[in-house]
Amino acid sequence: MSEMNRNGSTAQTTEESSSLFLITSDGRTLSLPIASPSPRDPLNWSLRCRFMIFFSLAVMGGICVTMLNAVPILRHAMGLEFGEERMKQFDAATALPDVMFGVGVITWAPLCVGLGRRPVLVSNACFLLLGLVLAWRATSVPMVMAGISLQGLAAGSIPTAGMIMAIDVTYIHQRPLSIALLWTVGRGTTFIILGAAPHVLDLERQWRAFYLIAMLCAVAALLLVYFWCPETYFLRPPVAFDGRILVQTGHERIKIYDEWSQVPGGGAHESRPLPPLPMPLQPLELPPLPLVEMSPARPGTAEDKPKNTAISMVQSYEPSLFSYPTISTSASSRRAEKFRGRFRRIPGLPSVKRAQRSSWRGAAAVPVQMVLCLVNPLVFWVIMHKTASFLGTIVIRQALPKVLHSPPYNMSPATAGYVDFAAALGCFVSMPLTYVTTNRMVHRLTWRNRGVRRAAYYLPGFVLPVTAGFLANLLFGLSAAPVGSPGYLGTLHHWTVVSTAWMLTQIAFTGESIVSTLWVTEAFPQWAAGALAAVSGLNFMFAVAVNTAIPKWLESQGQLKMNLEIAVAILVAGGMGIPFAFWGKGVQQYLPGRHGAFMTGALRPQ
Repeated sequence: MSEMNRNGSTAQTTEESSSLFLITSDGRTLSLPIASPSPRDPLNWSLRCRFMIFFSLAVMGGICVTMLNAVPILRHAMGLEFGEERMKQFDAATALPDVMFGVGVITWAPLCVGLGRRPVLVSNACFLLLGLVLAWRATSVPMVMAGISLQGLAAGSIPTAGMIMAIDVTYIHQRPLSIALLWTVGRGTTFIILGAAPHVLDLERQWRAFYLIAMLCAVAALLLVYFWCPETYFLRPPVAFDGRILVQTGHERIKIYDEWSQVPGGGAHESRPLPPLPMPLQPLELPPLPLVEMSPARPGTAEDKPKNTAISMVQSYEPSLFSYPTISTSASSRRAEKFRGRFRRIPGLPSVKRAQRSSWRGAAAVPVQMVLCLVNPLVFWVIMHKTASFLGTIVIRQALPKVLHSPPYNMSPATAGYVDFAAALGCFVSMPLTYVTTNRMVHRLTWRNRGVRRAAYYLPGFVLPVTAGFLANLLFGLSAAPVGSPGYLGTLHHWTVVSTAWMLTQIAFTGESIVSTLWVTEAFPQWAAGALAAVSGLNFMFAVAVNTAIPKWLESQGQLKMNLEIAVAILVAGGMGIPFAFWGKGVQQYLPGRHGAFMTGALRPQ
């Protein structure tokens, strides 16, 4: 949340984004943002509902990331079936999944605003399944490439629709842990699967079996997303607080009004009652809901009446995942609703439709906001740094199988798969390393700033990913140098060094993703969809563009020099953040033009 404005001014401020606590008159601290009494509000949903959402997102995200990283280990088996001559066009498009991932991020971010989170997520689960079916039944190399492209496109929905959905169902103080878990669990599970796959399947020949198993998992992911992920897009209404009215804006700011008539749009409705108190201050009161008494009445009593149910008042409400009924006290209205419900759809089957009050105008503004975000020096720095870090990940991922199968390692595919367990360890280790250190540093800096948390406090969290990325490329370059080359060091040519480099690569990539997501949602809450797409999508596009020159780069420089140059680029890009942190402070929340006024892409849409 940002500093509170006591007047009713609608002028946008350019102050630096910050957060603070909201304390009631009796000394209680509220969880922010303030939940409304509506059962559609995701902040009212039970812990079970939230777990189901996070579990579904983790399963789908794990499958998507697994397929993005599975192409190199399936390449040899595809070459045996289709022939090396036909696989040349496949090798020329090695980065195709990453390209489509970036395209997906840029495409799905506006649709999350125009359609809602649930339609985007369910449709991408279908695209993922379709891509796996195409790859499984492929009769030609272009058909395999089409399937892989659809898989990459579907994976782009996780850092957009999935991440925004996870933010929708959590309070501000729960956001860092939820983002860290979502990035860590999916990627860690991915490398466990890739490490175990060579021991379960003969990936030298049975690449179709791998896609078949992935297809069955995608069916499960589609069912989970369809049944367990409701729509979380919700426009937050005003609420009453200690005799005043609080309006929560798309900036995650709070404006306080003394009278209901001062609220923009409230003067024309002065006859309306004040909005309800925040959820933490009173039980949620809804219209009466009919509750069926499960225990039957004893026979022979006055209560023994046919087709009679007990009616009671509901004081608390755990929302259904898919039905948010509007209760009417009119008997005729209830009969009409019951009659219409017989022909509407199958009872209990959730629907996939456009979210209520979603905006196509806001969706059209998101791509423009993505471009305008590049004007901010801090966003530009994060994109450039993530580009260098992701480029190092691509280079190591592509070279890893060849290095392990060549002298002096000479590993079999099954033995080389153990290296992926080190990558899984790096993903899981990155969560406590990144989340705990960043969270403690933010708390310490917030305490020194008298309780006000600013977005710039997340920037020191980039130190760990920068250091890990630099060391990963340095170690891999030294351990991957061919025997007899000028940079060959026999003491570093050991599988433990390669495993350590691959583990540090995942620590850098996962930690970078966690910190950048935390920072961009804190710095740009009112343009969250566009800012997330800019940070998570454009860096993939830039890295893939540079990746097209890797074959010539490798031929002219060699593996050692290429990785050393990438390591230096990561270190230099990380160091550039210090001046950018001060340079970008003045324009951190500024977007020029009319497109900056749309708040439908915000974390808390208004």
